[in-house]
Formats: sequence, structure tokens, C-alpha cells
Amino acid sequence: MELDIQAEVLSTETVKPSSPTPSTLGTWKLSLLDQLSPPVHIPTILYYATSDADNAEKIKRMSTRLQASLSETLTHFYPLAGRIKDRSSIDCNDEGVLFSLAKININLFDFLRMPRIKSLDKFLPRVSHGVEPENATVQVAVQLNIFASGSGIAIGVYFFHKMLDAISMDAFLQCWAAIERDGDKETILQQLDFTVGSGLFPPVEAVRSAEQYLLKSHWVVKEGTVLSFIWKCAMAASGKPTKQSVLACAVNLRPRMVPPLSVYCVGNMAWQAMATSMLSDEDEREKQLSNLVCMLTAAIAKVDRDHTQGLQGVTRFRKVSSFWEEMERTYSSESLEGPVTTYVASSWCKLGFNEVDFGWGKPLWVSHSGGKFLPLVPNIILMDSGRGGDQIEAWVALGEHEMHILEHDAEFTSFATLNPSIIP
Repeated sequence: MELDIQAEVLSTETVKPSSPTPSTLGTWKLSLLDQLSPPVHIPTILYYATSDADNAEKIKRMSTRLQASLSETLTHFYPLAGRIKDRSSIDCNDEGVLFSLAKININLFDFLRMPRIKSLDKFLPRVSHGVEPENATVQVAVQLNIFASGSGIAIGVYFFHKMLDAISMDAFLQCWAAIERDGDKETILQQLDFTVGSGLFPPVEAVRSAEQYLLKSHWVVKEGTVLSFIWKCAMAASGKPTKQSVLACAVNLRPRMVPPLSVYCVGNMAWQAMATSMLSDEDEREKQLSNLVCMLTAAIAKVDRDHTQGLQGVTRFRKVSSFWEEMERTYSSESLEGPVTTYVASSWCKLGFNEVDFGWGKPLWVSHSGGKFLPLVPNIILMDSGRGGDQIEAWVALGEHEMHILEHDAEFTSFATLNPSIIP
């Protein structure tokens, strides 16, 4: 029987930094890569088994502690408590972030045995997606979800993409968790750097606004093969005899810098690698996958140290202009069969989300959202599997018709389990 999941929001508070941000840090400069990031919130939800919320008093104590540790975390991540000022800066005005408390009507373990993907948005805070102007939009919003019968909790978080990529999101969560459990926060705080992004990638004042998805990722060969396989099957689901499409895959620039940057360098530090495919039904299926892997690997390889250096100096405006021109050609071009399909992809694998410990142990599962606020183009996000082992979770967003075909593709389902149980 399908679970009827309901979330009752009990309260919503504004949490501000525990110490005022000094006036000398009143303005935080966005980097060029921040400017290129879309004005959307990125969701993540962490699920924990704990008995620390099995009565009203414990729930109140947990909520109070989490708000206090969040407040202290914001003192160190002070730009996140501010608001977008203009195209090139954030006003670090300490207006704060949102913190909601919600009661869920089902048992956590019942949910994890039969997760309903479309219900995941109920575990996320209520934010105005694209309704409010950017200068009124919160950078971070949190919802603490208390599951029935004291079975566990989930922490749902939205991060505003204009300032953070997935690696910086994890750094924030790791710091918050360390403060909450009285852990070794100093190791993180000593490495935090909010200036390197705008210093290495100075903003361009005249960056054009457009909807594009410069997503953030960590790249390894296994993930590239999984992405290529999903790309191949998604192209087949499009129903076109000639599968002309583009996979725009995010590449983390931190390890490609000279010298390499720490994961605690906060901000958007990624670039899109664009792999273009033109494969027909006559191509051998095995050759298709090997071709796609080669195309994607070659595209990733182009985002090298020379590329990152080109984004830092006086050539950055020419680089950005070329990027926009390529994006415009990609999204507006058509093949003989119609518009070229573009897929965007990122990987959160091995970033550390499944290691975030607030004092209740590691999360049982880390999920994305249920798709209420879908991206404008087909999207693939890879995450570490909650089932452990060598498995990878792929969060795939396609049009309804294409998704129906993909879910019934024999080759795809021979390698993929759709919406699996997280626990036995």
C-alpha cells in the first residue's frame, strides 16, 4: 500500500549569525563563476535514525540546539546570512536564514523501505522559487522533519546556487555538524576561504543573464560511464532516429588550479564540459556507449589548467563570451529531425554528504528533491547510494513521455533498479 505522507509545519524562524558581521566584511564579491550560476535553490535531504526526538521536550531541545549551532555556523559562513546586492556582490547584512520545524505522519523506516520520490519536497522548507527578487531571496533555508513514533529525523536544506556549488554545500554542512556535536570544527574553519573565488575569477560587470545550468561535480571514470549510459538511454527514449544531443557535465575546477585549491574554498568553482553526440539507430549499441564515454572523457579533458588560467586573467571576458556563444548555439540549434536535446549533469559522489554527522551517526540516506521544481532542461545528478557498496544513485529528470519510455527500456532496467528500497 502506498504511504500517504503528510508534513505539518509547526514553526518557522529566522536564524541570524551568533556574532554580527564586521563592517569591513559588509560586501562579498561574487566571482565570475558565481555570476554564471543560475538563481535557483539546490535541495538536499539527510535522513537520520535517532531517538532524540521521541517526545515534545526532546524535539524542542533538538530544534533549539540546531538553531544555535546553525547561528554559530553562519558567523563563519557570513555571506550566507546576507542577500544578493547586485550582479557582482552580496550584502552581508545578517538578515539570516530560515529554519522550519515540521512533523511527519509516518515512520522513517517505513518511508525508507518504500520511498515515494514525489513526496520528498514535503521534507524541504517553503521558499519562493523565482518569485521573490534576488535581493530578497534567502541563501539557505532549513527544515527539521520529525518522523512519527520517534523513529528518526530528516534535515532538508535549500542552498542558493548563486553562491554555492555542491562541494561548498558539503563544507557548510560538515562545519554545522561539527559545531552541533562539539567536534573538530577548527580543522574546517582554518581552511575556509571566501576570497579566493573572486580573486582568481574576478566578476565581469556585464555578464548577461540567462537560464543555464553550470552544475558542480566531482569526476571519476565510473561516474562517467554511468552518465554516458543514462545519456544513451535517454537519447533512445527521445524517439528520434538520429540522436543528436549534448551532455553538459560540470567539472570541479579546484583540483585543476595551480596550486590546487582546498574543498573549503567556498563558492562556485566549476565549468561545463560540453560533449556532443550524433548517433543513428544503425550504430552498434555497444559502440554507442563506448563512443559516448570517449566523447565525454575528451570534453572533460579540455577543462584543464590552461583552461582555468584563461578564466582568471584579462582573457576571461573573451572566454565567457565564447561560452555564451556556444551555449546559444547549443540551445537554439536544430538537426534535420528537430531541436537538439541537451542534458545537464553533475555528480555529488564522494563529496562527503553521507559523512555529515550531527551527533546521531552518519545519515541513513541522502536524497535530492522530488521534482516539484524541475530544471528547464533534462537533468542527471549522481549521488552515493544509501544502500552502500559500489552502487550509484542517479536522479534523472526528463519529460513525462521520455521518462515513461526510459522506465520500460529493457536495457536500462537490466542495469538500474527504479526507486529502490533504501533499507531491507
